[in-house]
Amino acid sequence: MDTQIGRLLKALEDRGLADNTVIFFTADNGPHQGAERTDIRYSVGNSLRQCKGSVFEGGLRVPGIMHWPQGLKGGYRNITTPVASYDLLPTVMDLLQAESTNNWTIDGTSLLKIASNSNPNAERDTPLIFNWDQPIANKLFLRQEAVIDNEWKLLVNPQVGQCDRQDGFDYNYTLGSMFLYNLREDMHESTDLKDAYPSHFQRLKRILGEFHQSINYSQKHEAKCKDLNWLVDLDRWKG
Repeated sequence: MDTQIGRLLKALEDRGLADNTVIFFTADNGPHQGAERTDIRYSVGNSLRQCKGSVFEGGLRVPGIMHWPQGLKGGYRNITTPVASYDLLPTVMDLLQAESTNNWTIDGTSLLKIASNSNPNAERDTPLIFNWDQPIANKLFLRQEAVIDNEWKLLVNPQVGQCDRQDGFDYNYTLGSMFLYNLREDMHESTDLKDAYPSHFQRLKRILGEFHQSINYSQKHEAKCKDLNWLVDLDRWKG
């Protein structure tokens, strides 16, 4: 990987394009401890909870780099605002000053205003939402979801990831369980705050419910899906 990234950067330098080319580097999920490498610690500093295949931070939190010398001046900055790969589309549209040609909903937010903000904890204006229908048996799926609104994170039905090391908590999480964490103070997700902060808990649940409704609307009226088996069962997931 280092060699190929080096080839790319050299090609841009040779063509005089390096300073005004935007490069994004990230990963698709947290580490996966394969059977062939049982010695690998699967989370950063062996501290994040769970790994690939889980909506705990060990499955979601990965490095992210945005490199643009001409546009992002001031050298290296460590930004802790949570972002996701689906922020790339609005970012590229922002870079190109392009507008959508239809009224479809665009997920995510442009990273330009976050990357150019002097505050390393700059707040994003749209929450991040992750859900995964994990196949279990006989075409049945187990859905786990997460909502991240800046420092606050809601987990719905979280499960263990693709690793064999237990995380010190209940191994088989109860179906339908929910958790609330403050990632700025507790990135290890060790203290459930849903009872201590019921307003944040209910607010993030409403955000998730609105997301479900938007997915259903998009599939029916925007993408016009013929196979509606992917629709969210709103009654089941009201919580």
